[in-house]
Amino acid sequence: MQATARHLRGWLALACLLVMPHLQGCLGAPEIEDQWTRLDIVEVESGAIDPETDDPALRVRGRITYRSILTGSLIMEIRSSETLGAKDVDLRDEADRLATTRQITALLESTGPSGSSSRSVTGFDRLIQEVDFYFPGDTPVPPAGGATFAVFYFGDVEEVREPGGGESVVITARDFEHEHILPGAYVLAEGN
Repeated sequence: MQATARHLRGWLALACLLVMPHLQGCLGAPEIEDQWTRLDIVEVESGAIDPETDDPALRVRGRITYRSILTGSLIMEIRSSETLGAKDVDLRDEADRLATTRQITALLESTGPSGSSSRSVTGFDRLIQEVDFYFPGDTPVPPAGGATFAVFYFGDVEEVREPGGGESVVITARDFEHEHILPGAYVLAEGN
């Protein structure tokens, strides 16, 4: 009886060794958006009311899904480009997120913000946060042949003292690929 049980355990162990590698191959590796911290724009509302000023505003809601411990700032910006249109940045849900990250990086490098808002945060793996950002007025008119985007990314905000005594704010985007961060964007309006 004990010999039979030992043989059975031995056969089960051998079967597991033979079958498990094939099962892992069938399941495959998780998608990049399930491994990297992900930022998405989930809602845009024109004509909202800014709760701090009671003035009409454009409200943009962002969601961040952390995959590691991160400390810094969530940045939401309104950016207009004369050269990049809606079809130049692939923002579809099924798009390759690494390719989209590179397109958003190019958008950040080639444009300046017409509106910017930030929130300091610290997050940990699997934490999901939603944050509303408000911009005065309505969506800026996009340039002809280009588009106006809301861009949501993770960065660092630093207050810098000017030589004349004033202060300015410097926002620096994180190295998305190095830190495994997927920024998000949304086309607010497209020029003719």
